[in-house]
Amino acid sequence: MLIESGCYHCGEPLPRGADYRLLIDGREQRLCCPACLAVSECIVASGLGDYYLMREQHAERPGDSRDDFAQYDVPAVYQQFSHAIDGGWRSQLSIADMHCAACAWLIEARLGELPGVMAVHVNLQRGVVTIDWQLGQCQLSTLFAAINQLGYCAQAWSAQGHWQQLNAQRRALLRRLGVAGVAMMQLLMVAIALYAGDFQGIDSDSRQLLRWYSLALATPVIFYSSQPFFKGAWRSIRGGRLGMDVPVSLALLAAYGASVRATLSGTGHVYFDTVSMFSFFLLLSRYVQGALQMRREAAMRPLLPMTARKCVADGSIEWLALPSLREGDELIVQPGEVVPADGQVVAGSSSVEDSVFSGEFMPRDIAVGDAVLAGCHNIDGSLRLRVSRASQQCRLSQIDKLLDRARGAKPATSELADRISGHFTALVLCCSVAAYAYWTLQSGHSAFLTALAVLVVSCPCALSLATPSSYAAAVSALRRRGVLVANAAVLESLASISHVIFDKTGTLTEGRPQLLRVESQSGYSDRELLSLAAALESGSPHPIARAFTEDALRRAGYAIDARTVCRQEIKAGQGVSGDIDGRHYRIGRREFCAVNAARSRCSEEQMTVYLSEGEQLIGRFVLQDSLRCDAQASVAEFRRRGIRTLLLSGDVSAEVARLAADMGFDDYRASCSAGDKLQRIRQLQQSGAVVMMVGDGVNDAPVMAAADVSVAMAGASDLTNSCADVLLLNDQLSLLSTVFVVAAKMRRVLRQNIVWALLYNGCALPAAALGLVPPWLAAIGMSLSSLVVVINALRLDRQPLAVTPPVLLSAGEPRWQHG
Repeated sequence: MLIESGCYHCGEPLPRGADYRLLIDGREQRLCCPACLAVSECIVASGLGDYYLMREQHAERPGDSRDDFAQYDVPAVYQQFSHAIDGGWRSQLSIADMHCAACAWLIEARLGELPGVMAVHVNLQRGVVTIDWQLGQCQLSTLFAAINQLGYCAQAWSAQGHWQQLNAQRRALLRRLGVAGVAMMQLLMVAIALYAGDFQGIDSDSRQLLRWYSLALATPVIFYSSQPFFKGAWRSIRGGRLGMDVPVSLALLAAYGASVRATLSGTGHVYFDTVSMFSFFLLLSRYVQGALQMRREAAMRPLLPMTARKCVADGSIEWLALPSLREGDELIVQPGEVVPADGQVVAGSSSVEDSVFSGEFMPRDIAVGDAVLAGCHNIDGSLRLRVSRASQQCRLSQIDKLLDRARGAKPATSELADRISGHFTALVLCCSVAAYAYWTLQSGHSAFLTALAVLVVSCPCALSLATPSSYAAAVSALRRRGVLVANAAVLESLASISHVIFDKTGTLTEGRPQLLRVESQSGYSDRELLSLAAALESGSPHPIARAFTEDALRRAGYAIDARTVCRQEIKAGQGVSGDIDGRHYRIGRREFCAVNAARSRCSEEQMTVYLSEGEQLIGRFVLQDSLRCDAQASVAEFRRRGIRTLLLSGDVSAEVARLAADMGFDDYRASCSAGDKLQRIRQLQQSGAVVMMVGDGVNDAPVMAAADVSVAMAGASDLTNSCADVLLLNDQLSLLSTVFVVAAKMRRVLRQNIVWALLYNGCALPAAALGLVPPWLAAIGMSLSSLVVVINALRLDRQPLAVTPPVLLSAGEPRWQHG
C-alpha cells in the first residue's frame, strides 16, 4: 500500500491554502486540486474505492480541461475505429497513463457498469481497451467521458497511434537497456576486484567500499531497468496465474536483497554483478524481439504521410492533414513520396511500387485514368490525383482493421502453450526451492546461486513465444505476397480441409460480364430496353450491373436514354426491382422476374438476364464472362492435394455443367440461392467434412460465415464488412496454393519451436539444479532460447515462394452484392 505524503490521488505536493478533502474507506483524505477531487469522487461514488487499495503507484494528475466527446457519436467518426458485431458495435480505444493491473481493473469495472455496455477488455501491455456496446442504449461519448472522469486520457485507436506506442516502448526499453549495460560493465570490473581480493588478500575497508559502490550501481538497475519484469510478474499474480516474469523477478529480488544484506552486515557474498547481467541480457532479448516486431509492422502496415498537397482553385498548393481530405480533392504527389489517399490519376505519368497490396515488388507504370491506392510509393514522375475515398475509408485503413482482428485471434495451440508455461513456471519455482534445500546440506557449492540459476535458466519464455511468433511471421509472409489473413487461427485448420466450394461469378470468372445481344419480346426497341435496364441496375453492386453502365454499353455499340428509378429494391442473388415512369419493372433471374420457363424460349447455355414489366417478359439480355486465367490450375492443385472441389452457382445449369466438366470439378450445383449454398455446406459438415468456401464474400455472407474457412476475393468485397478469414488482395486464385504452402511451413516451424522450447527447458532445468550452470550463463541461455524461437519463425517471412506475379485490381472497381 502506498504511503501518502501529498495528494491522496496523484501524490503531488499539497499547495498552500488548498483544502480539498474526501472521505475514502472511512478516512478523510486530502487532495491537491478540484480535478483530483472530481476523479476521486467519481471512483468512490461508483463503488470502486478498492482501486486505492490495489494500486501500485499514484495516478497522473488529471487535466483541468474537458474535451467535447460528442464528436464520437457521429457514425462516420466512430466507424473509423469500430466494427459491427452481433447486437452492437466493438470499439477500440487507446488509453494513456495506465500503470498497473489496478488501472485496468478500475476501467473495466467502471465501464462495465454503464447501460448498453456488453463487455470490456483492457490490454494493459498494449494500452488498448476493447468495448462491446449497443447502439441506442449507449453512446461512445458517454464511454469517453467515463474514462476521462477516472483521470485517464482516451483516444480512438489507430495504426499510426499503435506504431507510435511501439516506438515509445522501444525507446523506453533502450534507455533501460543502456542503464543496465553501463552498470553491468562497471559491476563486472568491481566483481573481478572482489573475487581477486578473496584469493590475494584485500583489506576490509576496501572490500566494503567496493560493495557500497556496487550497491550504488545496481540500485538503478533494480528500480529502473528491471521494472518491466516486476510489473509483468505483479500483473500475472494479480490475474491468478504464474507468468514467465515471476521467476525472473524472484531471482532479481533475491540476488539484490541478499547482496544488500551482505553489504549492510559486512559479511557474506554480494551478487550485484549477477543482478545487472540478468537484467541486461533479458532486456536485450526483449529489445531485439521488439525491434523485429516493429520491422514486421512496418512491412505489413506502411505508414501514410501526415499531410498532403492539395491543389486549390487559384492554382496554388495548400498543405492539408490527411483526415481533412475529401472525395474529389486533387493532390500533387512528387517522385519518392508515398501516395496519401486512394485516387485516380488526372495528370502526369509515373511508375509506382504497390507491393503492400499486390505482393509484387516490381514497379508498374501508371498514366491518366489509372487508379492508385494509398500506401503505394511514387517512383519517378509527378502525379496529380483526384481523391476517390477519404483516408479513413482507404483500402490500407480497411486492411489495418482486419490485421488488428487477426492479432486478436488466439489459436488453440497458443492457449495450450500458455497453460503449459503456467504449470511449468510452478514447476520451476518448486525445483528452485528443492535445489536450494539440497545444496544447503552439501559443502563446497553455493545453494543460493544454484537456486538463482534454476529460476532464470528455465523461465518458459521460449515456450510462450513459440506460437505467437510463428503465427505473426506467417501472417506477415502472406501479407507480403498479397494475401491478408484476417483470422490467424485458420492457419491450423487448413491441414484438415476436405472440401473446397467455389462460387462462379466474380470468383472463377473475371466478374466483368459483357453484353452480347438484346432480345426484345414485346415491341420495345433495344435502346428502350437498355435504358430501363441501366436505370434499374444503377444502384446495384452486382457484377452483372457493370455490363449495363453507360460506358460499358457505349463500348458495346449501344446508346441509352437517362431514366429515373423510384422505390428501387435489391434482392441479393435474385435481381433488382423498381418503378420507372409509374410502371413496375424487374430485372434479374427468370424466377425473380416471374417468367414462365416454357415461354422464355432462351438457350440455357448462356448467361441470360431477364427484364419484365409486371408479369410480362419484355426483353432478355445475353451476356458472357471470361474465366480467370489461373482458375483451372487452382482447381487442379486442390485435386492434387486430395481435396474434393465443388462448384455452387446461381447461374443456369447448362453453363455451370459445362464449366464444371471443363475444369474437372468433383461435383456442381446450378441455380443455387444463398440459402441453397448454406444448406449444402451444412450437409457436408454434418457428414464430417471440413469445408473451405471461396467466393466474393458479399451476397453470400452467411455462407462464408458457415464455412470452416472462408476466402474472399478482395476486388468483389467490402473489406471492412467482410466476414472472410482470408482475403486475396489481388484476386488471383493461384494465391490459394500459397496460403496452403505457408500454412504448412508455419506448422513445421511451430513444431520446431515447441520442440526446441521443451528440449531446452527439459535439459536446462536439471543442469541448473545440479549446479552445472552459473547464474550469468543462465541469463544468456534463457535470452538465447527466446531469440532462437523468434529468429526461426522469421524464416517464414524470408523463404521465397513460387507465386505467380499478381495483378492489382483497380481501386475504383464496384463492389457487388448478389449473384
